[in-house]
Amino acid sequence: MKSDFLRIGSGALLAIAPVLAVRGEKPAAPALQHPATRPNVVIILADDVAWGDIGSNGAIKTYTPHIDALAREGVNFVNGYAAASTSTPTRYAMLTGRYAFRDGYQILPGDAPLIVPPENLASHLREAGYATGVIGKWHLGLGDGRLDWNGHISPSPNDIGFDYSFIIPGTVDRVPCVYVENGRVYNHDVSAGDAPIEVDYERKVGDDPTGLENPQMQKLPWLARNHSMTIVNGIARMGWMTGGYRARWVDETIVDVMTERAVRYVEEHASEPFFLYFATHDAHEPRVVNPRFEGISQCGVYGDVVAQFDYAVGRVVRALKEAGVFDNTILIVSSDNGPQIREGYRDGALENLNGHNPYAGLRGHKYGIYDGGLKVPFIVSWPNGIEGRRVESTPVSLANVYPTVAELAGVGFDSGQIHDARSDASVYLGQSASGNVIYMQNAGGQVLALRSGKWKYIEYPNGRRELYNLEVDPGEKQNLSSTAFEICARLSDLMDVFRSAEDSPPGI
Repeated sequence: MKSDFLRIGSGALLAIAPVLAVRGEKPAAPALQHPATRPNVVIILADDVAWGDIGSNGAIKTYTPHIDALAREGVNFVNGYAAASTSTPTRYAMLTGRYAFRDGYQILPGDAPLIVPPENLASHLREAGYATGVIGKWHLGLGDGRLDWNGHISPSPNDIGFDYSFIIPGTVDRVPCVYVENGRVYNHDVSAGDAPIEVDYERKVGDDPTGLENPQMQKLPWLARNHSMTIVNGIARMGWMTGGYRARWVDETIVDVMTERAVRYVEEHASEPFFLYFATHDAHEPRVVNPRFEGISQCGVYGDVVAQFDYAVGRVVRALKEAGVFDNTILIVSSDNGPQIREGYRDGALENLNGHNPYAGLRGHKYGIYDGGLKVPFIVSWPNGIEGRRVESTPVSLANVYPTVAELAGVGFDSGQIHDARSDASVYLGQSASGNVIYMQNAGGQVLALRSGKWKYIEYPNGRRELYNLEVDPGEKQNLSSTAFEICARLSDLMDVFRSAEDSPPGI
């Protein structure tokens, strides 16, 4: 099936992905050479770390030596995109191959029911013989709407494909401030006398102090009123919580607790194919630095928590190498969306950036539809299967991780179960990918965008359209929709099919 080309200006060509004759038809998978042993799969996902925070993308005041080393030796995708400009929708799309806007999913509260279906990347790999684990920030819901934090929580990641889970239920600024291991709150036992946990996002529960009523008890003052509720570890959170005092985390040690769990998982499963989804909490608010990382960057607390993320990456890489499995591991390092420097707390991040620009000249921020909120670090390593030492400009997306990993690992996938995603395996392998189109949404899914080559097209519910040539205008300053009519029309047609598709839309 051939691609259409639209001639622009003085002979320049715009590659437009073909409109498939049959909905749901996928491009043929390239023939791949696989080692005798199936590769391990490790996804390390940061929380709010920006494209411009990484040394390999030009940052000079942050401290990211381990990520930079991966970028040098592997593939640095300089046009890597999140599926959405905020947490839950990106993670949902990455695990399911389906955009969150189709199901009305947005940012979830800490007590939301589980939204990930049984058919997902983890269950797919487990069926193919992989051990599967998730460690870190979850933010995809737990239970069925009647959540009891004092007993067995079901459904949980363990019910949808993960053999092992050790997670933060929502975000670090939300209650409950506890870890959940394999469906139970870690270090919490009511039968042993622990105070029962109660969580509510509508009304105050218990007598725990709040940030609104007790500002003197805070080590990190709240800025937004929705971050002024129950104080845990000197920080007011979103939502109210009481009980579970022995189980509550200490923010300063989260990086170590999570990273050591990830390392242990690698060590325990090195003798078999495994999938590890390791989702760190840095650099999400509240930004609390482990003392050994204080001042390690040149841009204050923001840079220091980025360094914490880099440490976590480096520690997992070391574990993979010490276990002798690094070369046969597909390792993806990325972030769920771009940053919002000042949001819920007065942490001094904005005031102490010292000239560092996480956005690196990109327009917008977390929650929006411009590249400042959507373009993310995206580094891939697999020495046994992917030629490294490459900088790749072809756009790729976290939304496409499911079929991409399945194809690279040689386990195949059912396109009927993956509504939106298409494999980026050919791009990872350095093969031609002309006409590659990726789609993205804002936080709520009301605004959609696509990128095709150098072009980015944005469409709003009210019919407003924007078109940018990112090759010459990476800051998305000059809207060309009123002059480049033909380009806008063709991309609009692709968007119409994508928005309304009952099966897989064309070009993705």
